[in-house]
Amino acid sequence: MGEVVWLSSYPKSGNTWVRALLAGYFGEGAFDVNRLGRGIEVDGLRSFSDVVGIDPWLLHEREVEAFRPAAARVLARDVAHWETPAFAKIHAANVVTASGERAFPPGAGRALYVVRNPLDVAASWAPFFGVSVERAVEVLGDEAHTLNQSGEGFNPIVPERLLSWSGHVRSWLDAEGVPSHVVRYEDLREDTASTFAAALRWLGLEAAPGRVEAAVEAARFERLRGREAAEGFVEHPVYMARAPFFRRGRAGAWRDELTAAQARRVVAAHRDVMERLGYGALVAEVEALP
Repeated sequence: MGEVVWLSSYPKSGNTWVRALLAGYFGEGAFDVNRLGRGIEVDGLRSFSDVVGIDPWLLHEREVEAFRPAAARVLARDVAHWETPAFAKIHAANVVTASGERAFPPGAGRALYVVRNPLDVAASWAPFFGVSVERAVEVLGDEAHTLNQSGEGFNPIVPERLLSWSGHVRSWLDAEGVPSHVVRYEDLREDTASTFAAALRWLGLEAAPGRVEAAVEAARFERLRGREAAEGFVEHPVYMARAPFFRRGRAGAWRDELTAAQARRVVAAHRDVMERLGYGALVAEVEALP
């Protein structure tokens, strides 16, 4: 029986890498980097539009949010006959809506939650969105932050309420009735094959070594960066980004991109969740900075 798997993450946490790994797994090592969703991802907005009866890009964020639970249920119903999971990328936090239920409620899928330590998220956020590191640190601590905020005019990208980095994590991992499996970016960097295989097993998929290794090889950061240079990458916001999408691809870049003061602000805002997710050593490192 099929089910929806929300590929959920705070932006710049490694969601695209996981999608590339999945595309390599299902494609036995071959995939189109500019069509990562093909074969693994269901277009949640299609079902959203079916439910609302209006182009969702015409709605403001609170209107989008109000309809998300119903859209998620429709999507779950539509893929129930699939033989494999239906993957849907999402950056929105799993907030409690005005109706009192989660935007992605129980019975409408489970979450493969991709997380990255917030120090590196801030370092990656700044060049991707074309803002200063100082602004990126502020955004990570903003409980009211909305990605692609609609404002007063037409917005071609559907808004997604993020909350803060910590709020986003809690919204998914503490959502009762929504099973989740955490994939840490740092663990993918340390041992891509084992970390990815564990996620596959949680999904009920075969983690055959040869197939896993083919996916890992196809989705190596250096290979993805080379393909972006040669083929371009449709998910790269060239109108505001100051660096390639596949920029550095390593853990610990914050050490030469954030000041000590900025790092301390990140830790002060997110210490509890960082420790919960196994980033206690980073917390201690930052607190010991001169």
